[in-house]
Amino acid sequence: MNRKDFLIEIGCEDLPEWVESWIEKEFLPAFVKSLEEKKLSYSEVKYFFTPRRIIIYVINLQDRQPDKTVEIFGPPVSVGIDKDGKFTQAAIKFANAHGFQVDKLKIKERKGEKVLCVIKKEKGLPAEKVLPEIFKDIFKKIEIPRGMVWDESKFKFIRPVRWLLSLFDGKVVRIEIGNVKSKRISFGHRVLKPESFSVSDIKDYFDKVTKNFVIFDHNVRREFLKKLIEKELPSDTFINDEDISRISRLVEYPVVTKGKIPEKYMELPYEVVKVVIEKLKGIPIYLKNGKGIYPEFFLVFDGAGNEEIKRNYESVLASKLEDASFFLSEDLKKPFSQYSEDLKKISYLLKWGTLYDRVSRLRKICSFLCDILNLPCERILTAVNISKNDLATGMVSEFPELQGVIGRIYAEKEGYDRVIARSIEEQYSPKFYGDKIPESIEGCILSLTDRIEMLAGFFLEGVEISGSGDPFGLKRITNGFIQIIWEKKLKIPLEELVNETVKTFPCEFRKDVGEKILNFIYQRVENLLAGEGISPGFIKSVMSREKDIVEIREKVYTLREFLKNVSSDVLTPFIRISNILKQAEKLSIDIPEFSPSLLVEESEKKLYKFYKEKENLMKEIYERKDYISFLKTMLEWKEPVDRLFDDVLVMCDDEKLRGNRLSLLKKINEIFLLFADFSYIRKEEINV
Repeated sequence: MNRKDFLIEIGCEDLPEWVESWIEKEFLPAFVKSLEEKKLSYSEVKYFFTPRRIIIYVINLQDRQPDKTVEIFGPPVSVGIDKDGKFTQAAIKFANAHGFQVDKLKIKERKGEKVLCVIKKEKGLPAEKVLPEIFKDIFKKIEIPRGMVWDESKFKFIRPVRWLLSLFDGKVVRIEIGNVKSKRISFGHRVLKPESFSVSDIKDYFDKVTKNFVIFDHNVRREFLKKLIEKELPSDTFINDEDISRISRLVEYPVVTKGKIPEKYMELPYEVVKVVIEKLKGIPIYLKNGKGIYPEFFLVFDGAGNEEIKRNYESVLASKLEDASFFLSEDLKKPFSQYSEDLKKISYLLKWGTLYDRVSRLRKICSFLCDILNLPCERILTAVNISKNDLATGMVSEFPELQGVIGRIYAEKEGYDRVIARSIEEQYSPKFYGDKIPESIEGCILSLTDRIEMLAGFFLEGVEISGSGDPFGLKRITNGFIQIIWEKKLKIPLEELVNETVKTFPCEFRKDVGEKILNFIYQRVENLLAGEGISPGFIKSVMSREKDIVEIREKVYTLREFLKNVSSDVLTPFIRISNILKQAEKLSIDIPEFSPSLLVEESEKKLYKFYKEKENLMKEIYERKDYISFLKTMLEWKEPVDRLFDDVLVMCDDEKLRGNRLSLLKKINEIFLLFADFSYIRKEEINV
C-alpha cells in the first residue's frame, strides 16, 4: 500500500475565535477516531485555523483500507444440516445468498451454539472513497455549537460554508458539505488578495495560500502578531499572551497600530477599561509596576487599516468608556449592601425564583460546608450575603464580563474586609480546569457553593447532558468544583452535600436527582483523571471502592507509580481471588463463616497463618493512609496465594471445604478491597 498526504480546507464566513478550541477538542478527535475506525493509518494529523478557513492536514495517509476477512453467520447446525448429515434448503439458500456453494460452509461456535457460516474476503476501499463517508458521518454525529442553516440543504454549521478544497496528493476527493462540492480552488486574503486561485497539489496549496496573504498556521500567526506588537511596546509595560492568542484568531494577516485612551477615563478602575478595550477587539497595555493600564492600546487590523478607521475606533471606545463612567457614578450613589433588595427583581433559571432566593439557598449550603469543614461561618456568610449584589448594578448589566470584579471593587469602596471583597470575584474561579483557584478559603467556599447550587438547579429542571453536548457549561462548572476540592484537599461528604443542596430548593425532595448529580460529579472525576493519563482500569478499580474524591486521586496516582516498576503479573493472585468470589456469587453459592478447623491442605493452612500475621498490620497501614506501604505489603501475598491456587481446588465438590475456602478468600479480599478492586485492572496496564 502507498501513502499520500490529504488536505481539506473548509472556507467559511467569519468564524468566532472560540472555534479553534472546538476544532482541537471536538472536531479533530472525531476525525482521527473515524480514520482509525475505517482502518486508514497515518503518520500525523494537523489542523490549522483562520477566521475564514478550517484546514485538516493528514500526513502519510494510507491510500486504501487493508483487506479483511469477514465471518457471516447463518442458521444453526440443527436447522442447516439434517439427521443424515446433508445440507438443508435453509443452508443452501444462505450459501447462495452470499455467493458460495453449499460445500464451502463452515461450522463455528457462536454464543454457545454451533452455527453455519461463510468466510468472505473483502477488499479494502480506496481512501478517496472512504474519506467522503468519514466527513458525512462526522457532521451527523458531532455537536455543532451555535450552528446555523443557510440554504435548502438544511446542513448546519457554525457559519455558512462558501467553498471547499479537498486533495489527496494531487487528486480532488469528492466531498460535499451542504450544497458546496469540493474543488481544487481556494481564495486569498479578503482585502489584500480576494481572488480565487487553483492548486495542483498540497504543496502548491500551501505556497499559494501564503503568497495570497493568508498566514494559515494559527501558531505562526500568533508569533507574527506578537513580534509586531513587541516592536511597538512602550518600556515598562507588557501585554497578556491570552490577548495575542485571542486577536490572532480573528485575523488572517495582522497589521498593528496604537490608539489612545482619553485621559479623563484613566481614573476608571483599570479592569473596566481593560474589558471595554477587549470587547472592541483591542489589546490593552499594562504597566509593569503594580496594577494599572497604559494610556494606549493596540489595534489589530486584518490586512489593512488607516487613520480614519483608527479614529472611528477611538471614538467608539470613548463612547463606551463614557457609558462605563456614568454607570460607575450611578451605582456608587447607593451603598453596595443595599443592592441585595434589587436581586428580588432578577429571575434565576426558569422556576427557581429570583437571585434573592438563590442567595438564600447559597447561605444554607455555605453553612453546611462550614460545619462539616469546621470553618468560621460568620465571615463566609458575610461574603455570601453580598456575593451577587453586583448583578443588580448598571455596570454589570452593561458589561456582564465584570461580574465579580465589580462586586469586589464596590465592596472595597464600602469598606468591607479585603478578603471578603476579593472572595466575591474569586467565586467565579477557576474559569476552566487548570485555571487558578481562589486564594482565600472564603473564595473557595463561595465557588463550591455557587457551583453545586447551579448543578442542582439545572438537574432539578431536567436538563440532560450528552456525551459531547454541554450547552450550560455544567461540565466546566463541575470540573472547577472538583479542582478546588483536589487542590485544597477538602474532606467533603459529597452525597450529604448534594442532598442538602437539593433540599434548599422549593420543591419536594427528590433522591433520584441527587443520585444523578452525584453520578455526574463522579463521571467528571473519571474523565479528568483519564485526561491526566491515568489508565481506565486504575480509575475503575479505585472508584469502585472509594467515594472521597481526594482519596480517589491520591490512590490512583499512588497505584500508577507503584505499578510502573513491578512485574506485569503482580496483581494476578488478587484478580484471581476477586474473580473466583464473583463466580461464586453468580452461582448463588452461600459463603459460610470461616472455620480454621476445616483447613485440610498445607498451603491453605499457611495462607491462613499469613493472613493472621498481616491482617491488623495492613489495616493499620491503611488507616494512616500510607498507601505506598500498603501496596508494597501486598506483594508479600503473591507467593502464598499462588501456592494455594497451585495446590488446592477451591471450587471442589465437598460443599463444606469449598465454602470454607471461599470464606478464607473473602476475608483476604476484604483487606485488598480497602484500597481497590484490582479485578478491573488489565495486565497490559501494568508496568506502563
